[in-house]
Order: sequence, then structure tokens, then C-alpha cells
Amino acid sequence: MRNLLVPLLLCAPLPASAGDSVFDRATGLFGSAASESPNSCATNPHRLRFTTAPDHAIFEWDHPVTGYDGTTKGRVIYDILAADDIGITMRLEGETRRGADGSTVIWILRPAMGGEGYCWSRTDWPVMRCQNAQARCPDAIPTS
Repeated sequence: MRNLLVPLLLCAPLPASAGDSVFDRATGLFGSAASESPNSCATNPHRLRFTTAPDHAIFEWDHPVTGYDGTTKGRVIYDILAADDIGITMRLEGETRRGADGSTVIWILRPAMGGEGYCWSRTDWPVMRCQNAQARCPDAIPTS
């Protein structure tokens, strides 16, 4: 039960504090919340940042990762389509996956716990479904 509670708490959206935008809460260094993941804070964290004109979310890993399509990349870019207090709606550049209706999959990054992590949802999923939880990495990541 405890193993299920942590991802649920991590992905429960909380209201932003004054002056704290959804982009502020989602910017930073993150790693998989699953401790056995090869992409945890200790093994291969990623930095998430945002650009404007064009509006992009840029994910960069210390070491390349294997994507859903089997390709290996150290950097992935999403086009930002919309944003509100509970999430950033975006499309992965080069996305080939399709929803049940045949349209390109659209992702929602949902920052949680005051910016201490995020999880992924999709526009074609039920509202409460949020997976692949990521946790904010500590300022000093131990190396051993």
C-alpha cells in the first residue's frame, strides 16, 4: 500500500503559491520516482526547461535514454500547446503514437506537490490517470 501512496501523492495537483507559475514549478532537475529506474536522480536525472518564441519544453538527460520508439536521445523537445495552473499541454516533436480516434497523442505534464515532482497524463485518458512520476532531485546529488 505504501508503494502506491507515494506516486499518488506525488501526482496530486496542488494549487500554486502566489507568483509561482506552472512553468516555475516544472523547471529544474528531476529523476524517476521509481527507485529501481535507470533514470533516477542518482543514476540519470534530466533537466527540464522552457523556452518562448517558439514555446517549447526541453528535456535533457545526463546520459542518452531510449524512447518509446527504440531510438536513443539525450534531448527531447515538446511543443507547448496550452498551460493552466494544473498542467502544461504539449505535443512531442516527431510523435508517432495515435489515440483511439486516430489523432496524434497530446501529453499533459502535471506538476505536483508544490513543484516537488510531476507526472504524465494524456488528453485522451481519464482525468485521474497520471503515470511515470518524476521527483525533483536534491541540489547535491550523491555520486557513488
